[in-house]
Amino acid sequence: MISTISPYLFSKDETINTLLFANRAKNIQTIVKKNKTMRYQINKYDEIISNLNNELENLRHNLSIKKYNQHLLRGGIDYSKNNFNSKIDKIRREIITHFNDEIKIKNEIIDIQKNIDMLIEKYHEKEFLLSKCLNYNNNMFNEKIIRYDLNKINEQINFQKQLIINKENFYNELMKKREYFKNEINKISINNTNNNNNFNNLQYLYYSFVFEVKKIENEFQNLVDQSKIKHEFNNKKNEIENKHKKFESENDIRKKKIFNINKSFNFLLLFKIMTILIQIIFSFQ
Repeated sequence: MISTISPYLFSKDETINTLLFANRAKNIQTIVKKNKTMRYQINKYDEIISNLNNELENLRHNLSIKKYNQHLLRGGIDYSKNNFNSKIDKIRREIITHFNDEIKIKNEIIDIQKNIDMLIEKYHEKEFLLSKCLNYNNNMFNEKIIRYDLNKINEQINFQKQLIINKENFYNELMKKREYFKNEINKISINNTNNNNNFNNLQYLYYSFVFEVKKIENEFQNLVDQSKIKHEFNNKKNEIENKHKKFESENDIRKKKIFNINKSFNFLLLFKIMTILIQIIFSFQ
């Protein structure tokens, strides 16, 4: 190795660094060896590669067994990425179909309850007309027609109530399927290690439907409560009207009695006066 230096003062830094590097370089020793290729080394490498391949096959086999056991523990469901999303889509479609049926049935029950309330109001109106007809003997009301209408309205009310019972039974059967959706969502949540957006949307969809159905149930309950209040009000009203009618009837009876008493008293008084007059006339004769 040849090192180049300069005697000039302005190159002293480069000269010193070059001399230091040359001093280190002369201490380097090289040992020359002949390259040898031996057959026994190649055989040894073949054996090592074969052992590594066997170990790799064993690891792959154990991994496949582990995946299969996890597959069984998850209920036989394959939760690879594609199958995971397809399972979520299947559950989502089932949830939409199911809750649409729930909402439809509940709205039908509400409509039937509204019809029942209207029929009950008509029934009370007919009852009022009938009582008016009976109490006042008003010729403009036909008692037979009113009673016929009352029977018809009563039959319609009973029919509508039976419809509600049938719809409620069917709705309760639908409600049982919610447990199935909860279990499926819990199974999927166990394997939702990557915070899958499809799964989060599925959960939101399920609970939003539950909230929507709860709103409809509250609406139906409010309707039933209002119907009970109206029914109680009508009963109180009828009770007051009956008491009033009873009071009027008793008052009419008292008036008749007073009238009869006054009539009897006037007759007796007249008889007494006539008797006195007759006595006076006879006394003058």
